[in-house]
Amino acid sequence: MNIMKKLIIIVLLLQIAFGVSAQKHLKLKKGLYIGLNTTNVIKNLLSFTGSELDDPYTVSGFFHNRNATFRVGLGVDYEGKKKDRTLFADNKHSDIDLRIGIQQTKPIWKKLHVIYGFDILGGYETDITSRGDFYNDDLILSTGAGPILGVVYKINDRVLLSTESSLYFRYSYKQTKYKNGEGTDEENENSSSTTLKHILPNSLYFYIRL
Repeated sequence: MNIMKKLIIIVLLLQIAFGVSAQKHLKLKKGLYIGLNTTNVIKNLLSFTGSELDDPYTVSGFFHNRNATFRVGLGVDYEGKKKDRTLFADNKHSDIDLRIGIQQTKPIWKKLHVIYGFDILGGYETDITSRGDFYNDDLILSTGAGPILGVVYKINDRVLLSTESSLYFRYSYKQTKYKNGEGTDEENENSSSTTLKHILPNSLYFYIRL
């Protein structure tokens, strides 16, 4: 929370200090921008272990015009069946994250812009663990919303670099199904939870205007 407040104060001070220097020809061009989370791509290629603060959205895009800018992000994570030596079991995992929102983009100094907005979230996750004739199947559905704050560096009229921070409230519903060795279902378990998640600006997006 303290980090988010500090970022807001810094951005407001920059906007006040350099707002006069923002020129019309430095504003973003209208159009559709498609971006790639280069940090996530590199981590996946090098098989780095992620953390809970990582930005889950690998592909991002926004449509920019004079009145409003609509944004969308998508993240997909899939791991086929693999051995879990700790549990002596096989595990299979899949995860889909989607965000849709609206943002404002303001030039603050030369080629630097600030972005702020609000997202609505959706998530779908499955985790299947099997051990011999027994297995359990976890299904997690989630939804949420929250504000975002970031900066954009305009390399030229078609290419941008961007990073952002977000504070998302998320509600999750989890259902666990069990099956025994005789092929019959045991009693299912249902639970729900709420979280407030702060994503740090540790991902670098590379955008191209189409």
